[in-house]
Amino acid sequence: MQADIKRVEALLCERLADGTYPVRSWFPAHTALVAELGATLHVILHVTRRLVSAGLIGTKLSVGSYVIDPDDPAALPATPSPKAARAERWKKELRALPAVTSAERLTNDEAARFSTAVRRALHRGATVHDIAAFTGRSIWTVRRAADAFPAPSPAADPTAAT
Repeated sequence: MQADIKRVEALLCERLADGTYPVRSWFPAHTALVAELGATLHVILHVTRRLVSAGLIGTKLSVGSYVIDPDDPAALPATPSPKAARAERWKKELRALPAVTSAERLTNDEAARFSTAVRRALHRGATVHDIAAFTGRSIWTVRRAADAFPAPSPAADPTAAT
């Protein structure tokens, strides 16, 4: 495992030095690094903690990690984090539904649209608790909406060879 830590740390330091990860940009997510580098999550977490300790990257809780600008260490990236951008997309979609703000019972059509928006929000990384807090609906209602209208299964292709 020590060899893996050294390999990943050397590679990430090299990428930081050569500008692959530019200053004041968002550092890749842990899961993306795991998939790309073939290392375990434990190794990636260990290496990113070392990079934070070395002052090469910074972290912002629930937002992500970013490459620190040596001239202005407190400066965050100018663009929103990928996580924040995903959250804004699902919030925008839910905000567009008039039924979300209504405390009344939903019609079948509203329930179907709400269910679709909830499933999309969950797919984009939102949690049931996030959606419930944002919409003012109960967690139970959000869970029921996510399960109420399952996604249609793809139709079998009649031209496919068997």
